[in-house]
Amino acid sequence: MLNSMMDSFYTHLLTNRTFMLLALIMAFPGPVGGQSPQGEEQREEGGRTERLTFGMNVGAAILQGDFATNVGHGGRHFQIGFDATGRISSLFGIRLAGGFVNYGKEIIAARLVDETDRISSHLTTSNNILSFGIGPQVDFSTGRIRPYVNGFFGVSRFYTDTQLAIGGQNLEGSSTTNFSDWVMGYGIGGGVKIHVLKYRGTPIFISFDTQYRMHDQAEYLVEGSIVDDKEGARIRPLVSDADFFLVGMGVSVGLF
Repeated sequence: MLNSMMDSFYTHLLTNRTFMLLALIMAFPGPVGGQSPQGEEQREEGGRTERLTFGMNVGAAILQGDFATNVGHGGRHFQIGFDATGRISSLFGIRLAGGFVNYGKEIIAARLVDETDRISSHLTTSNNILSFGIGPQVDFSTGRIRPYVNGFFGVSRFYTDTQLAIGGQNLEGSSTTNFSDWVMGYGIGGGVKIHVLKYRGTPIFISFDTQYRMHDQAEYLVEGSIVDDKEGARIRPLVSDADFFLVGMGVSVGLF
């Protein structure tokens, strides 16, 4: 199973043109850095270049292909993420990133007592994606405005869970994972980071990010995949590529 996943991963990677372009960019970090003037352009206002940045971002995941068709509802869904980038040189770095995407939610009433429904209760079933990955990043400037490109290699967990709420409050310990699947993920992205201010010597940036993230064949649930009848709940997962386009904005700080 693992060998099959790895073979599929390398096949997608080598045949994807965007990754070949990224590989060419990464192969020549020296000339890019050599074209940037020394001094003011390669330094922060405080006289140094930060070696590590940490950021948080929010935005939308725009589902693609069969994944978008199967999920429906317009294909745009909430996402939140984090990233930490450490510089190896003035322009080249390694980026660690993670994110959470909710791509659907189903709420159904739950009657706890047969004789009455005076107690308000409901079940909320959420379809989610949790991703973690690492990859190279090239910043094309170290000035106030910094365009960049990056790559992503990692894993994603597609999972669905159900939570019981009574009287508008989630009941502690009532959450159940109905289904989950781990798949390999990879992607390419880019954006621009803008230095907006320095607070007590710490540079603060806002960023506008995009990333196209691809996955091998994934099993996942959508609204209607769990069917309840007298015999209990029956789960019917779907199988397809699960690609999506991330668009967001964030805030990051230079740590040192």
